[in-house]
Amino acid sequence: MIYIKNMDIMNFFRNEEIENGEAVIVEDYLQSRRYGALPLTISLPKENVLKFYFEDDSWFALRPSGTEPKIKIYFSTNADTKENAVKRMTELKEKVLKKLEGVN
Repeated sequence: MIYIKNMDIMNFFRNEEIENGEAVIVEDYLQSRRYGALPLTISLPKENVLKFYFEDDSWFALRPSGTEPKIKIYFSTNADTKENAVKRMTELKEKVLKKLEGVN
């Protein structure tokens, strides 16, 4: 088993574009910045959290655990039916997990 440091994962996502440039807004709570259509400063406490929003109103967020060597990933989807929401959730999870494979 290979262990990757939480910071390596966060830096990877902080510095890499999401596949196909699909994410339209990225919020970086550590840097207190939102990037994308309307760049702005985030007025919340600084935390090592990244949140990626997509055109279809789905999003995912990455947050390292403060007490354990793990990353928590939160997902949200929005669709006209439960079936389509589950399908989008599956696609989004697969995309993020595939992206994680690229972390060294």
